[in-house]
Amino acid sequence: MTIKLPEEIKRAGGSLLRGLVAEATPGMAKGFLLEFFKKERIDVKKVSGWVEDNVSLWGMFPEESQAALRRFAEQGVDISWLTFEWLIDSIKKDYSALASLFIGWPKAANYLKRQVEIMKREILK
Repeated sequence: MTIKLPEEIKRAGGSLLRGLVAEATPGMAKGFLLEFFKKERIDVKKVSGWVEDNVSLWGMFPEESQAALRRFAEQGVDISWLTFEWLIDSIKKDYSALASLFIGWPKAANYLKRQVEIMKREILK
């Protein structure tokens, strides 16, 4: 048996789902980031090299993580939460030395701010 729902209920359900996805996206992105740092054994020496060589952070994320973030954006999920401050807040507990590096070294701070803007552009492609 198939139950037909009124369009208003379908729209409300879709809005609720989009809202839930929007709420979960920053946490999922934080998970991607921390898992990447852990898997790749990211440390101050590596990050210092990235800063000096202007390495693309977006290019280092696995394709499935990139695709997931793009899918969320395609569904209309706002990515304004993706900021320098959000990244610092996301890593400061597990990677306090890296957070200190980005906060205390102006070149690293500028690098990370540029990388955040690049990531936003890539997500919205």
